[in-house]
Amino acid sequence: PWVHEMYSQTVNRYGEEFLNRVVPHHDITDWPITYEEYIPYYEQWEKMWGVCGTHEGPLLPGFLNYRYPLPPSPETPVGITFKNAAEALGYHPFPVPHSLASEGFVNSYGVAVQGCAYDGWCAGPCNYACETGAKANTAFRTVPAALETGNLDLRLNSYVFRLDTDSSGKVTAVRYYDEKGNVNVQPGKVFFNGLWGYNIVRLMLTSGIGDPYNPVNATGTLGRGPAMGVGGAQARSVSGTLEN
Repeated sequence: PWVHEMYSQTVNRYGEEFLNRVVPHHDITDWPITYEEYIPYYEQWEKMWGVCGTHEGPLLPGFLNYRYPLPPSPETPVGITFKNAAEALGYHPFPVPHSLASEGFVNSYGVAVQGCAYDGWCAGPCNYACETGAKANTAFRTVPAALETGNLDLRLNSYVFRLDTDSSGKVTAVRYYDEKGNVNVQPGKVFFNGLWGYNIVRLMLTSGIGDPYNPVNATGTLGRGPAMGVGGAQARSVSGTLEN
């Protein structure tokens, strides 16, 4: 797929000059391993996460004999109307794969997951926890199993604001505010900066880690991607009336 070989496939089709023109100072690279090598890990993750869907649509290579671990969610009246209208126009719609558990299951970590109650609680942006645990997130898929091992100490309601480094620039500790506003220092040997999006860059900037990107002369690397304006896929929407 193109997303795994973004650089080579773009250059092979349009040329290096085109890429440099549309994305000046780009740092686009291919993924380090091929899609085919990723497939076993994708399958392992989808089975643990509880992805729902059918064996339809423009499936990617390697999934010809693959089945999603859970069936699709029940069709809604609006969904049926859309499906009938699309089929009448010659299209072949299919349920989009998702990770809102359509039925209860026990994942590969031994975590029991409840099926969706379809109560409408997760309507809208869906940026909050699911009251039944059907909506996939770490709180209902992996954290319970990690806590059971006794090797995870979870610090809730905490805010990381700085990474401490030694004279060589190696991170030695993380500083964070707890729920009472106290500053805590947690030393360690391995650190993962998973604050999402711009906060990943912000934490490293405030901690003095890395060489900040300068868009004028294209020097430095820290923050280069966000500064280039490279984001996710652009959404498209339409509105109108569907008739059978």
